[in-house]
Amino acid sequence: MKKILIASIVGTKKEVVSPFLQSVEKLVTLSCTIDYFFYDYQLHEDSKKELALFAEQYENTILRMSNNDDRADEGQVHEWKMARLKNIILDYARDHHYDHLLLVDADVVLHPYTVEQLLCNDQDIVCTLCWTRWQEGECERPQVWLEDDGRQYQLDQGSMPTREKQAHLTQSFMEQMKKPGVYEVGGVAKCTLLSRKVLLSEVRYTKIPSLSFRDPERHFAIRAVVHNFKLYADTHFPVFHLYNQLKIADLSRYLEWCQRTVENLSPVKQIQVRRKIRDNRLIAVMQVRNEADRYLEQVLHSITPVVDEIVIVDDASTDDTVSICRSFDKVKKVVELSTSSFQEEWKLRQLVWETACDCKPDWILVIDADEIYEEQALHKLRELINQGEYDWYGFQFYDFWDGYTHYRQDHLWRSPHVKVTLVRYIPELAYTFPQMNHHVPKIPLIYQQLPGKVTDLRVKHLGWAGDEKERYQKYLRYLEMDPEGKYGSMAQYQSILDKNPRLVEWKE
Repeated sequence: MKKILIASIVGTKKEVVSPFLQSVEKLVTLSCTIDYFFYDYQLHEDSKKELALFAEQYENTILRMSNNDDRADEGQVHEWKMARLKNIILDYARDHHYDHLLLVDADVVLHPYTVEQLLCNDQDIVCTLCWTRWQEGECERPQVWLEDDGRQYQLDQGSMPTREKQAHLTQSFMEQMKKPGVYEVGGVAKCTLLSRKVLLSEVRYTKIPSLSFRDPERHFAIRAVVHNFKLYADTHFPVFHLYNQLKIADLSRYLEWCQRTVENLSPVKQIQVRRKIRDNRLIAVMQVRNEADRYLEQVLHSITPVVDEIVIVDDASTDDTVSICRSFDKVKKVVELSTSSFQEEWKLRQLVWETACDCKPDWILVIDADEIYEEQALHKLRELINQGEYDWYGFQFYDFWDGYTHYRQDHLWRSPHVKVTLVRYIPELAYTFPQMNHHVPKIPLIYQQLPGKVTDLRVKHLGWAGDEKERYQKYLRYLEMDPEGKYGSMAQYQSILDKNPRLVEWKE
């Protein structure tokens, strides 16, 4: 799963900061994990409180005070103070091994699908559209441009068109920006997603000495082009710019539009979900391959007393994995594949899910052959599923390292991290998985649109608990399956080989 840093320089009043932070909280994140980084830039006290409350609620938030570095800003105009702080943020994202940075101004309200929409473009630099009325009496214009100092039309071989032609070309550009799509542009601002490739480059907001453009975004765009990066604008879900008091008053209409678009894209909205509150049938489903000499037997022993049935999909094992599975009475169905499908993991996940659904479950527990749920979690499973409020549960996963007494915890290996593994089966829904060959989510994407709860119940992930040789083989397998880090983090892959990782003792 990709690791994203959402970062902003926050220096405005509470009426703007509050809806901005609320929109950040409501972001849908299906294919990534998110951290937050905020610069407190001379905020009013009420805005500081809003930011502090957010950081208190979300522990994965970094707060920094810009006035710690005020001396470096002496004599600079506001735009270049902001540029220096943005460069610090880019360096932070680079040094902490983020796959993407979403650099967003704190005077916008994000659409819930902002992150997912930008990620699906698979571009190094792409921004979400934002409309602004720069002067009273003018029409609103997009914050992207095509050439020079914000020009929204292109010159024909250097010749300057008449004013009428300029107006026509500008209007054509703005009409294009109103149509949902992804368009190559000359400059981006306000809400921009940057890939790790950009973070590792020399593309920054630093002033180019020979240019007089006042806006650092122009200098950033030129540096990007020089380094062979293209810039794109995504117009599907524009963000809302709170640039004056009238726009703040108009916010409710934008939020209503966000709600409508989310509902219109949701296949859940027309379905009346039938939620049983007692006597729910719980099916555990597991995909396995060559697990005979690892933790399979231990995992099956642990879940057998608490589930009604266990379903197995064997991905062409060549050892005694299938025999071990069939030795457990609760294992009612084993699907044996003759050839491995793991190179297309999303197809395997789909098969596993459909196999479980064929057994007419009320709830499904998706479990791997190296995951041990603590006793408290197992004892509470029935209590969790026999209710009518939630359709999924998340658990706290710990990556054990070098045995069963310690788990790894650092900036690349976060223990605990939440995984949703227990879900209510709703036959009327269409279930799909993202078409990824590696690191595919265990649960279909549609559960993001259903009510659920993250518990404090813990799970031991023993996949890294083996010796150094076993981890090295897993490292080689990851590189073979994802050589460019398309589905995961290359920094995390390399960290598998760390000689002295930070380990924390497990407390029962």
